[in-house]
Amino acid sequence: MTDLSDNDSWVEIFNRNLILPDINSPPTRENRIAAVEFSPPFNSPYLRIFCTSSTAKDSWVLAGWITIYIGNIENFVPVRFFSKKIFLDEWQLVEWVNITKQTTQLKYDFQPPFWFKDMAISVEQYQEII
Repeated sequence: MTDLSDNDSWVEIFNRNLILPDINSPPTRENRIAAVEFSPPFNSPYLRIFCTSSTAKDSWVLAGWITIYIGNIENFVPVRFFSKKIFLDEWQLVEWVNITKQTTQLKYDFQPPFWFKDMAISVEQYQEII
């Protein structure tokens, strides 16, 4: 069993501040934060994700959805493999235990709900230090 409690074994692989395209207009389904994609090297099936928003209302708990797309190495045709809700202001562990480094290419997609004006996302990957 992998011990994921060692903070020194977590490495940041993605960090981004997201804002509305038109910050002077209210968020709508058309004026929304766009989904963000990232494709880090696959070193571990364990990610932890933290999202926060300086303009979120106290009653908002959902930060968005993280989705993983997979495909083969030679002809990357992304297929949605798994999606998970991510909540505001708490580190969340995401495990992709059925994915192997040898057989897939990966692409992650994060989509916040349309009502956010801003969002900060940080993604860390577990990399065991030997």
